[in-house]
Amino acid sequence: MSPDLRISSRERLVLNAVIEAYIAMGEPVASQAVSRRFENKDGMSAATIRNVMAALGEAGLLEQPHSSAGRIPTPQAFRLYAEHCMSAPRAATLAQERREQIEDSFSGVNSCEQFLSRTSEVLALISSGVGLAWAASAEGHLLEHVHFSRISTGRIIAVLVTRAGAVLDRMLTLDRDLSPAELEAAAGFLNRNFRGWSIERIRRDLTARLEREKNEYNQLMRSLSELHRKGALEHDTPAQPVFIVGVGNLIASDVDVSRLRQLVDALEAK
Repeated sequence: MSPDLRISSRERLVLNAVIEAYIAMGEPVASQAVSRRFENKDGMSAATIRNVMAALGEAGLLEQPHSSAGRIPTPQAFRLYAEHCMSAPRAATLAQERREQIEDSFSGVNSCEQFLSRTSEVLALISSGVGLAWAASAEGHLLEHVHFSRISTGRIIAVLVTRAGAVLDRMLTLDRDLSPAELEAAAGFLNRNFRGWSIERIRRDLTARLEREKNEYNQLMRSLSELHRKGALEHDTPAQPVFIVGVGNLIASDVDVSRLRQLVDALEAK
């Protein structure tokens, strides 16, 4: 389709009808099906619709798989349809007074539960109907950033920001006190390795990693234990050399013979 192709309002109505019918049925669309949609409307007869569909075919917006089949939209037709939907007039924006009222409604909100409660109230207010709001599952939360802050001994607050802009906070009581450096390292690890992951996927991966590390550590300890048991970490202390000089002096001296024999034996044994 040429970028500057223009179709008439009548051709656009027929093309949209063919595309929507094709999306609904998944089959080639016959002119009779389109005619029923415009029956007694817009002044289009069955013959007119057939002629318009033929013109759309010549323009490269519709094609016919078989001579006896209906028409199906071409990729160019879908692009034209999408552009039309995007350029369609949007609903009127809220009045400034109503926008200020909504902003005031969320003033002071500091928890997920309060946010959902206020959301349902605002929806009921602007629709004059029922407002319904509920929290997305953890699987739907994608991590953008996490931060841990130490409150007191063994107590920290975890602040999690999602890709959608939601802020989730939890007060945690730990079995072991963690230093600010340890908390910073833990948050850095999560932010580097899991940004963009769903919370549930992060939990599963961390559980698997911890189990894998535990198994590898246990295997290492078993290997070290076996090597240690077999004496890999033992060694014989080499005998320190003993230098003996002056045995003859003992013989020349006035020493009891039995004591001299004992002394010489001890010297020989070093």
